[in-house]
Amino acid sequence: QVGRPITPQDDQATEWVVCTTANLRGSGEAAPGRSGGSFTFSREWVGGPEVGWMRTDDYMKLAGGQTDFDVGSTIAISGAAFSPATGTASVQNKGRLMALLNLRLGVWVPNPMLLQTRSPDDELPNWRWKPAWPWYFREFVGFFDRTARFVYLADGGHCENLGLVELLRRGCSDIWMVSAAGDGASSFETLAQAIALAREELGVEFNLDLGPLRSPEKPSRRQRRLLRDDEEAPTAPASFVAGTFTYPPPEGSSTRINGNINVIEAALIGDAPWDVHSYAERNKDFPDISTGYQLMDHRDFEAYRMLGFVQTQRALDGCKPSLCVADGDGPIVPVI
Repeated sequence: QVGRPITPQDDQATEWVVCTTANLRGSGEAAPGRSGGSFTFSREWVGGPEVGWMRTDDYMKLAGGQTDFDVGSTIAISGAAFSPATGTASVQNKGRLMALLNLRLGVWVPNPMLLQTRSPDDELPNWRWKPAWPWYFREFVGFFDRTARFVYLADGGHCENLGLVELLRRGCSDIWMVSAAGDGASSFETLAQAIALAREELGVEFNLDLGPLRSPEKPSRRQRRLLRDDEEAPTAPASFVAGTFTYPPPEGSSTRINGNINVIEAALIGDAPWDVHSYAERNKDFPDISTGYQLMDHRDFEAYRMLGFVQTQRALDGCKPSLCVADGDGPIVPVI
């Protein structure tokens, strides 16, 4: 890891962390097959393991005049899925076409790796720290160098879509994870990718059984579209599952540190309200309707809102009291 990693000892208060992806394709610095790494913004720290971290105050003193960082803009970056570079999901020719047509929501930001060597009192020369057309050309050819003046940020989901790894990186011992990634109750691929990445980067091992969330009668997406109105929509047996995870032993110790995780996966459950089941029977992809559907009306919104409310309420009612409140070993970290 480059720079100073973030640890829970830095700040015990509740922390809001916004996750984005630093694209590193073409530089030979990212792990094979990834083409990107995590880059986060929080009250205390900015950066990621590939490009290093800086104190947020120091980063803003140096880079604040070169960008418009605030809570809203960082959240917008975290959702910049429409981009020539998409981290682990990057496709070269598609990225070139998107860059050529100016279909780009990603943002170039000053690289913490270079800024952390400067004094916070130094002013950055505008002519060197404003990305101009050569950086657009890098988007076109797909070259994103880890050691360049700027790093290209896009949707955090291009690296890890749940934010689970960043919670673990901060040493959290009690985690509530709500997934609405659209995997459905028959896949859980998004969570599987997060668990694999946590093992690769942090050495964290999980003991988590998602079987109770999987409906044995859950049909494929193609089959769901063929269901008739008189057929019941398949339901998941449980609203949530609880499991544990284990951190590797700290340096100089042989004792492994344990944690608890509760997982809620968006899925139709049997005891959801009648109106939610009625909606599911008329919309066979619910609750995994494509993100491309952007014309949701009040009925669509209420079905999703009520299902989420019921699933969360069942999880809160069913969890052990010790799992409902984070202890002193780590901060509660909401992650986008």
